[in-house]
Amino acid sequence: MWRSWKRAEADVKEGRIVKLTTPDGSISIYLYVASERGRHNDHVINGKHCDCESFLFNHVLKEGEPCVHIKAFLKATEGENYVKLVLSKTELKEILTEIYVYGKSLKLRKLLSS
Repeated sequence: MWRSWKRAEADVKEGRIVKLTTPDGSISIYLYVASERGRHNDHVINGKHCDCESFLFNHVLKEGEPCVHIKAFLKATEGENYVKLVLSKTELKEILTEIYVYGKSLKLRKLLSS
């Protein structure tokens, strides 16, 4: 348990929690951005839910602790220590579509690197 909180802290320092918001504020979504290498995916998160397998199998079905993605979200939102991007609804839709189809969003990575 302690190790996963340490990893969550490291993820926050690396800027892996990103808040996407539309200009009018009608949509706000938090994402966990996975590292470039490896098999891990980006995830849609909030304080109570994550779309990863670990959340479903370990937290929901076994009633264990939350996944590291939620822990990173909680750490990041404590002090508003996350990346903020304001995007059109079209851009937001493109990013979410890439995440659900490919597991990662290249469009998001381009925006974060610019």
